[in-house]
Amino acid sequence: MPSLKFFLGCSAALLLSACSSSNSDKSGPSIRGKLNIAIATAVDSDINDIKAAYTTNNDPQNPQVLNSSILTLQGYVTRTATNGDASQERFANSTDTVDYFRVNLKKGQVITVTAGPVNITSRIIASLIELDADGSPKDNGQKSISNSTREGAQFIAESSATYQIIITASSSASRYVLQLNPALPGSSASGLAGEFISGELLVKNISSGNQRSAQQVSEQYPRLVKLNALSAFTAGKSTLPPLQQWSPEVYQKINTLEMATQYGLGSDVEYAQPNFVYRSQRNANDTFFGDQWPLTQINAPLAWDITTGAKVGGGDVVIAILDTGVLVDQPDLQDNKLVAGYDFVRNIQSSGDGNGLDSNPDDPGRTNNYSFHGTHVAGIAAATSNNSLGMAGVSWDAKIMPVRVLDINGTGSSYSMIQGLRYAARLSNDSGTLPAQAADVINLSLGSTFDAQSAPAEQELFNQIYSAGISVVAAAGNSASSTPFYPASYPTVISVSATDIGERLAPYSNFGNNIDVAAPGGIRSVFLGSDNPVLSLGASYTNGLFDGYNLNGKQGTSMASPHVAGVIALMKAVYPQLTAQQVNNLLGNGLLTKDLAPEGKDSAFGYGLIDALKAVNEAQKLANGGVLPPQPTQLIAEPSSLLIGTNSQQEFTLRNNGGNAPTISVSDDADWLTVTAIENGTAPLTGSTVIRYRAEINRTDLNPGYYKATITVSADGENPAANNIDVYIQVGNLSAQGTLTQQYVLLLSNNSDSAVKTAATDSNGNFVFNNVENGRYRLVGGSDIDVDNNLCEIAETCGFYPLPGVSLIEVNNNDISGIQMPVAIKMQSSLQGRSSKNQSSENQFIEGKFVKGNTADNQPDNDQKGNTSPSDINKQIAAP
Repeated sequence: MPSLKFFLGCSAALLLSACSSSNSDKSGPSIRGKLNIAIATAVDSDINDIKAAYTTNNDPQNPQVLNSSILTLQGYVTRTATNGDASQERFANSTDTVDYFRVNLKKGQVITVTAGPVNITSRIIASLIELDADGSPKDNGQKSISNSTREGAQFIAESSATYQIIITASSSASRYVLQLNPALPGSSASGLAGEFISGELLVKNISSGNQRSAQQVSEQYPRLVKLNALSAFTAGKSTLPPLQQWSPEVYQKINTLEMATQYGLGSDVEYAQPNFVYRSQRNANDTFFGDQWPLTQINAPLAWDITTGAKVGGGDVVIAILDTGVLVDQPDLQDNKLVAGYDFVRNIQSSGDGNGLDSNPDDPGRTNNYSFHGTHVAGIAAATSNNSLGMAGVSWDAKIMPVRVLDINGTGSSYSMIQGLRYAARLSNDSGTLPAQAADVINLSLGSTFDAQSAPAEQELFNQIYSAGISVVAAAGNSASSTPFYPASYPTVISVSATDIGERLAPYSNFGNNIDVAAPGGIRSVFLGSDNPVLSLGASYTNGLFDGYNLNGKQGTSMASPHVAGVIALMKAVYPQLTAQQVNNLLGNGLLTKDLAPEGKDSAFGYGLIDALKAVNEAQKLANGGVLPPQPTQLIAEPSSLLIGTNSQQEFTLRNNGGNAPTISVSDDADWLTVTAIENGTAPLTGSTVIRYRAEINRTDLNPGYYKATITVSADGENPAANNIDVYIQVGNLSAQGTLTQQYVLLLSNNSDSAVKTAATDSNGNFVFNNVENGRYRLVGGSDIDVDNNLCEIAETCGFYPLPGVSLIEVNNNDISGIQMPVAIKMQSSLQGRSSKNQSSENQFIEGKFVKGNTADNQPDNDQKGNTSPSDINKQIAAP
């Protein structure tokens, strides 16, 4: 919507004199009322408005205590002094860099932080730290999670405990909203913060020159930058900062994100991001000798009657296994099975081989849960087969490119994975070498949870690899959660969930709208009534000493992923020209899978269980001149669930990652929920279009409690991919009453978009307008926590009067009193007037934010004067 401005009915130059009345008597009509704050609303105790109640919360050992575990809080931080009016602004000549909060949370609660940037450089860092009983960080802060953001972040409480929440301004100033949501069945968090290595960044510089060749573009990749974060931030200081005294580990994490922000704002930097941690994805490591039931489940033996993976026309099909490396001397990986690989594990202490980057991708192994993980994965995909030894891989004749990116603990980083991916795709990398042939398929049985927007290096590289025609397959994760797991959840990566021997979703497997396909992952637990893991290659230790190679059983989406990689390798063998886009097209049309659920894509199995025979048959059709079917519709909802809590609305978007241009419709199953398209609602949903919706809540006649509804999305009258969006709300005072900070009220003329008068409320929300001329009026009220003279911005309270169905305020030589105006913290980036379809235009409210105006005669009565002064109301109100 085009931005609008609303000014007082006089010139700006005459604002303070001509627009102010010197008549201070109260002989004219007055309008009185009260602002009522929404339940479970709180406020940062040191906002910028100097008229608001104040208590510092800048010390981690003396944080602001939140007495409710379910609430919505408005807050403000600034890294620099505002240089504003010191009579109005608390931080005109000082800073408020950090806010500390302490709260008791239940396991599974979702903590959401929404930023309200005040300018283009605004950034905040949100952190969640579990505490021990003495109030110190648990495990010395090693379990703390932090995320730098301009828009927002989410966390999940891993256990029922006391937590410290830290909001830091990493650049400029920002308003923010902190939401503590209940733990509800089926809820998930998107945009999660991720584990990263303190003191390290990946930085990509902007190339000089206007003309760059394709080779120069491909060779420009992010470089590892090591920071001396602690010394850099304490140099020249006589005492350590409070956060560093409380927890050096948390301090270093936050400072790493601060440095990422500062690097990222540099004119010669394209982006700077943390060096995120990736881990292998499997749950058990018990020796198990048994039948390879997964091969039968995916119809591999029938596919082998057509091909065992030998490339038509000669040459090799190569599967890159980015993992812990492989046992290069494993008997079932001989007969020229391996091609040259590389070791990108940098940390000498955890590498297990005594050095950093080197050309030997051998897995040194250890007697721990991650011993020979990469060897097990490689065997599933392409162990040497039909050799009277051990086991059979899915693609007998494919070659394996072992690329070591995980250490002996099964842990890697953004740096190691990016370098490994670049090597496998035959792109320039820090090894200084290139393989003879790029991989045809890349398997990633690893991953992490983080905010994808904070990892541009990974997303950029996956897009580049996809454009090169290389399929990337990744484990969906083992958390039994719908929270997006990366890299599997990137649009160009095939995300694989896990099945058990009965073709059911394995109890540990992740699920959700990002799942593309399922494959056998097995179960290794007699307690779950099944002991059918996935058999593959390994080795064993006795008394800490290596004593031989073996076969063993493991479970996890790590085991499911290489089954799919092996099937794609079989497809490449019969049709070498096969591209990643063609694979995704066939997968999206259900031509590579066995459907295990109601027809179409679902959140458990994606498009179904991978079927090697069907996949090879489809590749043969393309090799014989067949034509690809149209790319099917693939709807993606963001976010995939709405945790509205006590708020009145929330927006979500739909996009189409597939083909077609369907007409979209939405429906819901609750009387209290209304879903309205607010952008592109009637447009066909193509890949370049995003439809924006608003879900609005009507709590009338609802009893106190928690409620859930489901929004069903249909494309051309059908419900593809089971795109259902769960909605959770809270009704009633289940936790605590709201806290009202300093509020302001505007009196708007119904005949124009002008603010006639403004008033500051007292501490209880009471307001009065004196000497009001006869006419019809509306009210807008709310807080101004950053003192920018704008109301109704993100993270500020906002309310309107009259509500739908209530008449305008009409003054005809009479006093008006008893007005009750509800206000609540604004969460969305746009504000809709509370008008109904049947409401006349004269009752519709202005959309946008409002700038505080000025009149001098709007002094509250004597009982309110202690909270109001003329300086409160010398302000202008405008909408952008």
